[in-house]
Amino acid sequence: MRNKSIFTVLPDGLFFGRAALLERIYKAAVDLSHPPCGIILKGPRWIGKTEILRRTHRELFWGQGFVVPLYYQFSETSRVDEFSGDFISEVIKQFLAFKRRDPEIARGQLTLTKLRGLLTDEGFMEAADLITAHLDARAVGEPAALLRNALRVVEVMTRETNSQVFLLLDDIGRAAAINLYKDGPGIMREIAAALKPLSFAASTGTGAISEGLSGEVCSETMEVSGLPGHEARAMIEELLRGYSLNFETEVVSTAAQRLSGNPFYIREIVRALSCGPGDALKTLKGFATLYVREITTGTLGSALGGQLSQCGHKGLRVLRALMMQRGPVGIDDLSERLGISTADMERTVLVLESLNLIRVNLGSLTCTSDPVVRDYIEYISNTGLLGKGIEETRTWMIRDVLKAGYSVPGRSVRQRFRQEIMDVIRAFDGEEVPERLFRVSAGGEVLEGTDKDSVLRLPTVTGSFAASAFEKYESGLPIVIAHGFAPGRFDASGEVLWLVGLKDSQTLINIGDVENFLRRSRILQREFCPARVIRWLVGQKGFSPEALQRLREDGPAYTSDAAALAAVKKLVNPVKDKTSGGPEPLRREFEMVLPPSRNAELVAVRGATEISSEMGFDEDSIGRIKTSVVEACINAFEHSGSPPSKVHLRFVADPESLTIYVSNPGFDFDGAFAAAPSSGGVDALPQKRGWGLELMRGLMDEVRFESLEGGTRLVLVKYLNAKGEDDDG
Repeated sequence: MRNKSIFTVLPDGLFFGRAALLERIYKAAVDLSHPPCGIILKGPRWIGKTEILRRTHRELFWGQGFVVPLYYQFSETSRVDEFSGDFISEVIKQFLAFKRRDPEIARGQLTLTKLRGLLTDEGFMEAADLITAHLDARAVGEPAALLRNALRVVEVMTRETNSQVFLLLDDIGRAAAINLYKDGPGIMREIAAALKPLSFAASTGTGAISEGLSGEVCSETMEVSGLPGHEARAMIEELLRGYSLNFETEVVSTAAQRLSGNPFYIREIVRALSCGPGDALKTLKGFATLYVREITTGTLGSALGGQLSQCGHKGLRVLRALMMQRGPVGIDDLSERLGISTADMERTVLVLESLNLIRVNLGSLTCTSDPVVRDYIEYISNTGLLGKGIEETRTWMIRDVLKAGYSVPGRSVRQRFRQEIMDVIRAFDGEEVPERLFRVSAGGEVLEGTDKDSVLRLPTVTGSFAASAFEKYESGLPIVIAHGFAPGRFDASGEVLWLVGLKDSQTLINIGDVENFLRRSRILQREFCPARVIRWLVGQKGFSPEALQRLREDGPAYTSDAAALAAVKKLVNPVKDKTSGGPEPLRREFEMVLPPSRNAELVAVRGATEISSEMGFDEDSIGRIKTSVVEACINAFEHSGSPPSKVHLRFVADPESLTIYVSNPGFDFDGAFAAAPSSGGVDALPQKRGWGLELMRGLMDEVRFESLEGGTRLVLVKYLNAKGEDDDG
């Protein structure tokens, strides 16, 4: 019986990608050294929030003995008497089950009268009296008393059992629909007040609920999204193996992306596959046909229909209109465009927001639905609103899935090709290689005039990174930037910048590719102002004659094809990654000391930008890292215990993450960030620094404190493939 879950959970083999989140909630539950605080899990329906809370309950129930885990799932009832009786019953049963280490007590169907007898036998008389008072209030119909008793039961049981509790509240947003009085407001405010002295984890699907709770209690909101690409693929493949089904890796990648890494979608598609065409994931067409069938007339479509039935006709029209827009749309403009009255639009927006289908911000709406929900809405809109035939609609949907899926393998190939180039060029360290490898045209032919015995001395490269961070609105061949020095000349005059353009398709590099590369190279050269620039174009199949002629006209440039690149790679022997079975990737560390001068944090920002760009972070991630570094440095300077004092930063660049350590002698980060924004009193003003920790937690993947002699240091972590991101994207 040990380790058996009281509440239904998936088999361990079907649970993927949430280990770090589970561990974080578990540690928050058992850490009694800090004041009570909450974790709010916000995410769409079916993303796995319930599974996370129930597994946390199981770990707490069996893994320790001093914190009582209490799990409660809010139902769709709007009656306070139903909620209050159910809540009291669940809390007491789970307390007794934990104390006796008997999960059957929590599973049992025990009436309040029976529970009162058990409490009396245990000597918990105050809790028994609370049940008596509750039964009396229910008999005379006093809703306020019923709610008060329900919200007191945790406090009473905690006091009588002399224990700590950790609440796990599933779908807490439903409390907004439980009315104390007819047509009155929901009980969310009362729930929030009861949570203030307690540690808890709660799940919700709406931003409004999470923001409301955050404003009332000490809490941290964590977005729960689909599994990252590699974990979603692993889940699909594991399920397919369990059913002994065949598949192709590239088709699985397409499925993982189309299903947004949603565990529920993945399980339903594989289940449908096991009951039908077992080889549907061997071809792109097979997956497209199965997917469209499932979301139109299959089990997945039925589940989506049940969720979206609450939207009504007006809600579907609003969703479809938002899906056709790239950005936010004003509520008033949309109301006028669709001919929906202001009152109806307000009601519709509330329903759509509660279902986590839209985001409301400053009077504007944005569709937040995932691709599967969008496909289903498109289907019912075409067949219901526009009167199109089912087979006609399915045909166009399969076409769209095929078109989108076709680009997935291409992105994967491009990603691997770019990474291969970066690995090769990072290994340059003054080697001599045959120049003919950098002088090829089409089909591996060496350019005329190239001495077959001549050699090229490679630079000593300090690092390489994608140019995308410096090219916001550019398109064309991907460009990799590599910085280094001429062999043995480590001074300003020896600096050299390599600009490497890549074409991974099965066509020759043409004159248009060259024109685009040359123009962007000139812009990048002005950005970095090196002593010398080397341009290198690499095409899988080589170059057209016109492209080579254009390169000659503009000046010297190296040219290589895939075969020549492979030969260069073999000669310079770059460090292999983990998947190749070679040595471990290098771990690099950089240290920086900032003086207590004005705008010193900008120096740290520049260093963070260069390091994160070299590691391959995208523009958005680099911006988040820069903002977090600024916030950490400003706090370190402002709250130093012994001014004027320097701020120490250490950047640790691993193959998968960037870790930034920020410290200042005598500085206590806990104290600096302890002040939460004030919310009471006429004279209360927001504490700017009080928001710093929440800001950084929202920007970085991990934010934690580590104890040092005389203070603490702040640790910021950003992963190259963050939560919810596909590593092929």
